[in-house]
Amino acid sequence: GAGVALAQRMADAGARRIDFELGLEQQVLEESGPSGDEWTRAWAGLRSAAREPGSQFLYGAGITWLRSQGRSSFLEPGDYGGGYATGGLSFELAPALSTGPDLTFLFVDSEGNRSGSGALVELAWRFTWHL
Repeated sequence: GAGVALAQRMADAGARRIDFELGLEQQVLEESGPSGDEWTRAWAGLRSAAREPGSQFLYGAGITWLRSQGRSSFLEPGDYGGGYATGGLSFELAPALSTGPDLTFLFVDSEGNRSGSGALVELAWRFTWHL
């Protein structure tokens, strides 16, 4: 899959900064993942990181919307809204480029007249270009 996210620094709190983050991702793992493991997800939330560049621990939380296109053991096809919490590591590759893993926990509930909810865990490797 692939995604893109934008972040804006909102405040500084001691040695950490608080960013507002807005993102969109598309995941299609039909061939290599479980059956039905494809979705589109948008999210908005707050993320905390160290103010100084370098290796660091990141964490955040917010709201998410997800459209599942395939039938999986967790979700039926359709639209879902909910929340997420994420944590990860970031390693500086260059002054304006960092990379590292993120582990995100999502809890979503179906929209419309369908019932159902699900919890998902996503492990992703992120590349971040700092403007």
